[in-house]
Amino acid sequence: NNNKTMTGQTVSWWLFFLILAALGGLNGFQEDEFLDGQLTLVVEDALEGGPNPTFSPRSTIHVRSVKSGNALVTHMRQWTPELHDKLRALAENDDLYRIRVYHKGSEEKGYVSTFTKACQIYESALSETVSMMVDSAGMSVVGVGLIPPVAVCRGQPPEIIPVQHNTTVIIRSPTPAPVGCTLFQWY
Repeated sequence: NNNKTMTGQTVSWWLFFLILAALGGLNGFQEDEFLDGQLTLVVEDALEGGPNPTFSPRSTIHVRSVKSGNALVTHMRQWTPELHDKLRALAENDDLYRIRVYHKGSEEKGYVSTFTKACQIYESALSETVSMMVDSAGMSVVGVGLIPPVAVCRGQPPEIIPVQHNTTVIIRSPTPAPVGCTLFQWY
């Protein structure tokens, strides 16, 4: 009688590990095959207020691996006192700091854009996190977010004028839903 119980438990455990391995294999296939693309993205910003501001190139983000989130940011311009004054004017006027991103070589697909209060970027001395959502194939950006460390503006200028943006990049991709749902009942 004990042998039958042990055999039943052994089969249950083998079945559990077999299903777990199969689900893990599907997940590994998804990540390895579809989410390891490389992207070169151009970030432009607007240091003017109003409904139709002029954007200019600011940075390039080279995403080496969507799967690991490995990205390198290269700034295209030096931060000058003139640019600092423009950002300060946006902050003093309670205006927005806007960025837009496009995939280099695919400008015809359009831009993905976001904004934050200019005072947040100004008071954080150009420190920011750029969060990007890529499509399930890892081939194009479908959303972008801009997160400065200063959450509430206090009207305090930065202690020193920065030389360039201090950008951290987070790459996110959609997580596929489970293929099926299996209910295990243990006795």
